[in-house]
Amino acid sequence: MLLVALSGEALRVVVVTGGPCSGKTSTIDSLEGVTRVPEAATLYHRAGGQLPFSHNQPDRDLLWEAWLVELKISLENAAIARGGLVVCDRGVLDSRAYVDDWPRLLELLDTSQQELEARYDAVVHLDVAPPDAYSLGNAARTESYTQAVALGEQTLASWRGPIPMTRVRNTGSFNDKIRTARSAVLAASKITSHRRGRKVVQVPPSVIIARANRLATAADLDRVYPNSLRALRRIQDARRALVVT
Repeated sequence: MLLVALSGEALRVVVVTGGPCSGKTSTIDSLEGVTRVPEAATLYHRAGGQLPFSHNQPDRDLLWEAWLVELKISLENAAIARGGLVVCDRGVLDSRAYVDDWPRLLELLDTSQQELEARYDAVVHLDVAPPDAYSLGNAARTESYTQAVALGEQTLASWRGPIPMTRVRNTGSFNDKIRTARSAVLAASKITSHRRGRKVVQVPPSVIIARANRLATAADLDRVYPNSLRALRRIQDARRALVVT
């Protein structure tokens, strides 16, 4: 694992998170002059990547989240290297809402809760849209409305801790909500950092696959490795274009 120390003094990293269809991407799209980090799962699926484990694979959900965390870290590092205000469409702690055994995931990733928390300065959490506005128009979104609300609450719980957090509820119109969230992001960019420096893990695509497949069978690797590796390489090769200022 390669560690690069960054001071973080003039850098702010803000996460915009929440359940499915909560307005995260719309909030980030409303910001100007920031370095944006796209949502890893959506990006991966749009690049042609498959869910890299079969349905009968033990620990399938755990491995998938390990895969996503590695990809999130890599994308975030590309943005952090550019400096300025970095705004992430979800962050690595979102994965805590999607696994039953978070300590085991941390062990698989060879990291700690504290190291992951130290990556961010603030969090803006958006509640899931009302039922009549809920949409499945996203390549990575498969949840029913009830499941989405539950994931939103789990995501909120996943980020509770030392990182300052603002919760944006469904008050007024959708545009009102986005304006409120946008203001929260800009306000968060001015807070005093809770971090005392930063360590960033640099992870190439081949290592992402090796780590996330640590418990996978050889048959699974043979079946999905070529397609998934190509998708990850496309993402890695295009990181500068994907993280738009």
